[in-house]
Parts: sequence; C-alpha cells; structure tokens
Amino acid sequence: MRTIQGKTEGDVTIKGESVIIAGMINGNLTVAAGADVQLSGMVTKDVVVTGGHLKIGGMVAGSVANRGGELEVFGMINGNLSREGGTTHVDPKAVINGMRA
Repeated sequence: MRTIQGKTEGDVTIKGESVIIAGMINGNLTVAAGADVQLSGMVTKDVVVTGGHLKIGGMVAGSVANRGGELEVFGMINGNLSREGGTTHVDPKAVINGMRA
C-alpha cells in the first residue's frame, strides 16, 4: 500500500492500487477502477469516484460525486455530496456542509 504524505500540487487520479492519503492534495482527486483509497488527509478541490473504493476520514474542501464506485464518508465534506451511481454510506457523525443528492 502506497502512502501520499506532504503536499501534492495538481490533480491526482488513482487507479488499480491501494493508497493512503495522509497529506494534502491541492487539486482534484479521481478514484477509478481497482483503486482502494483511504483519505485521512485533505483534498482542496473536488473528488469523483468512478470505480473502486474510497473511504473519507479526513476533509474534502470541495464536492464529492460517486459515479459508480464504493464511497464511505466518515469525515467532512465542505461542498455537496452527489450519488450518481455505485454505493454510498454516510456515517451519522460525518459532516456534509452542502446539499446531498
């Protein structure tokens, strides 16, 4: 399992690997087929799940869209949460400041 620490500039796409994001991504994050991602750090823009699995334990400053993967939200989303496909679980203690669709 790979770990991303520190600050990463620009958009990041993760596909076909297991990754822990413990630092900050200053951009958008895309989680694609075959990925298993644990976000304990921060994404400054938007997150899109097109496949694979994403567990949010940290913070997303933008919006999150599940378009066909498995999404678990335990942390904080400052923007909107949209469920366009796949499966989405939101923990009762999770914080979503935008709209849920």
